[in-house]
Amino acid sequence: MGVRRCVHVDVSPAARCHGTQAVRGLQDVPHSSLSTSRFGRMFRRLPPLVPADADLEQLAQTMIEGKEEDPGPGPPPPDPGDNAAILAGLTYVGQFMDHDLTFDPNSKLQRDNDPDALRNFRTPRFDLDSVYADGPADNPFLYADDGSHLLIGKVNGDEDDLPRNAQGRALIGDPRNDENLIVSQIHLAFLKFHNAVLDQVHDFDEARRVVRWHYQWIVIHDWLERIVGKDVVDDILQPDTFAIGTKDGPAQAQVWKANLKFFKWREQPFMPVEFSVATYRFGHSMVRGNYALNTFTAPPHELDIFSEGESEAKVRDAYALVILHPEGGRDSLRR
Repeated sequence: MGVRRCVHVDVSPAARCHGTQAVRGLQDVPHSSLSTSRFGRMFRRLPPLVPADADLEQLAQTMIEGKEEDPGPGPPPPDPGDNAAILAGLTYVGQFMDHDLTFDPNSKLQRDNDPDALRNFRTPRFDLDSVYADGPADNPFLYADDGSHLLIGKVNGDEDDLPRNAQGRALIGDPRNDENLIVSQIHLAFLKFHNAVLDQVHDFDEARRVVRWHYQWIVIHDWLERIVGKDVVDDILQPDTFAIGTKDGPAQAQVWKANLKFFKWREQPFMPVEFSVATYRFGHSMVRGNYALNTFTAPPHELDIFSEGESEAKVRDAYALVILHPEGGRDSLRR
């Protein structure tokens, strides 16, 4: 039985309702629960947190890194404010994961938004829909002529890059994965990983399954264990054993069961706003003051992305150093 799919067109409330808010659900139409989901509330009776401005300013001061001295040749010394277990690139792996879970193009900071009325244009699953979109049939512009390999672009002659159109816009499942160079290279790595797996298994669905499972393993056993700790992961994901019959007699099988204490749903999973727009925003505090993307952006030529007075021209120059000098080790993210 096929899933009914309908196009959902959303325009601004002013254009749709002549300056007033539409009744919640008025514009809702049947759609596929496999490609979109809902936002919602997990702690509906919890009062909002309204911290004092002084507390926020004090917290912000802890996120500012001091000016680094030129360490000279060799790897830079560790910053005392950095967590040695958190590699610099993990910040942007987290951004890539967020783009795989949530996409809300409708809500605005300038108005109150009803979480229960917001549609999430991503599935609340780690299924890489930000990479595969709806697949070759619905999004053929992401795929090669064989309908199975994902397109890989080129820059500076023969350097691999995201596929782009004539205007330089990335042709990918989620445009946000071209917001910065680091997350764009993570996206590119998954494109190349899929193609490499496909060359081994020769079946698109099987290749996508293998890539998804590897990605999910990374999320749980690498990223999450580094961020929240292995004890927390083990407390939530617990083994559940049961008896099965085999040709050699009874045996024990095991699956992993999520021990969820607060996240509950009735019919379909939803994306809690307490997570997507609150808890998960901790990733913003993980962004470091500068990054050495290759030898051409290493000290003393690194770009201090949060320094005062940085000119747009310097930003373009630093980006060009990475793009135009791949021999400098574009994939070596040292910080």
